[in-house]
Amino acid sequence: PLDEKLGCLQAAGADVAVVVESRPAFFSCPAETFIEDIIVRRFHPIAMVEGASFRFGLHRRGDVETLREAGRTFGFDVQVVPPVRVDLGGHPDTVISSSLVRHLIGSGTVDRAALCLGRPYALFGRVKHGAARGRTLGFATANLAVHAGQLVPAEGVYAGQATIDSQLHAAAISIGRTPTFDGHETVVETHILDYTADLYDRPLRLEFTAWLRPQQKFDSPASLQRQIQADIAQVR
Repeated sequence: PLDEKLGCLQAAGADVAVVVESRPAFFSCPAETFIEDIIVRRFHPIAMVEGASFRFGLHRRGDVETLREAGRTFGFDVQVVPPVRVDLGGHPDTVISSSLVRHLIGSGTVDRAALCLGRPYALFGRVKHGAARGRTLGFATANLAVHAGQLVPAEGVYAGQATIDSQLHAAAISIGRTPTFDGHETVVETHILDYTADLYDRPLRLEFTAWLRPQQKFDSPASLQRQIQADIAQVR
């Protein structure tokens, strides 16, 4: 969510963040026009910082060399930041990219995604009413209505943390279609350890620490109950 992005930028030391809306007219602007009319006239830059693979302008024809040429013309420096590399699963020279992070989250390898992000991946939303099956099984769960546009990790059960009133709580997180009860809609349910207060309609932030197991269909609610107990013990 935008508020979270702005918070991350502020925590990293940014004094001002300018949010650009994704409008067709903006993306149809030629690279040279973008630099002169938007960057130079509006912001009067001293320096610009970009990654080596940066592309911009109509048909993505602008690149860091385009920026360097403009810098010589308009008097600003261009700093190109090399890719950040990480040891990922025995591959010590893996280049971090947003597409790699999306792949890792989508495949459930949230621990590796956290290595790339420098922080655990998190979902944000509000707690909504669910089927209340967790309570009947003896494990109250918070059903998260995820903010639009967020990438939900692969189906499975995860260890993680829930942020409530700025406090972190250990959590067992289930993402899936409740196969034991023949569910069809993907839901994000969280059992927050040692927490009993009502969370309905309250904001919730869920961090994903580790994949525990895939979703599976159990023979009975009692079998599911025993597995949930084991999941919670693993989270602890």
